[in-house]
Amino acid sequence: MLPMIANARTTLIATATAAALALTTAVPAHAWGKNEQNFLKGVLATVIVGQVIKEVRKSQPRYQQPTYPTTPVYVPAPHYGTSVLSQAFAEYSPASKRAIQTRLRNFGYYRGGIDGAFGPGTRSALESYARDTGNPRATQSRDGAVGLMNALLS
Repeated sequence: MLPMIANARTTLIATATAAALALTTAVPAHAWGKNEQNFLKGVLATVIVGQVIKEVRKSQPRYQQPTYPTTPVYVPAPHYGTSVLSQAFAEYSPASKRAIQTRLRNFGYYRGGIDGAFGPGTRSALESYARDTGNPRATQSRDGAVGLMNALLS
């Protein structure tokens, strides 16, 4: 709500409250006793204060309970480093990266998640696979690493 409108509304309510309190003592003074007049003042003040509180609450932002996803979302950050294996692995599509990890898992070399990210598990699995297939030097050159991974994809 605009501050100018809020100030005008507050001034109007304060003026109405003052007028109502002044009129309640003057108008029925001859008909009611002091207790009745004080009771009427209390009721009128309660109504007016209730309206002021209602207006203040309308202008304040409401608290909203934050919502959280029902299942955790994990997106692995690709880590390619500077090794020959990591750079060769980075050249493959995400589906091919997952296929390489799947084949390494099927052969018993890889135990990590099939996420397509190059981490220590993928590096270790590729090095072990190259050593066990009799081609340990494949991990030392880009062409050798690409040949090793292409063999896993075929």
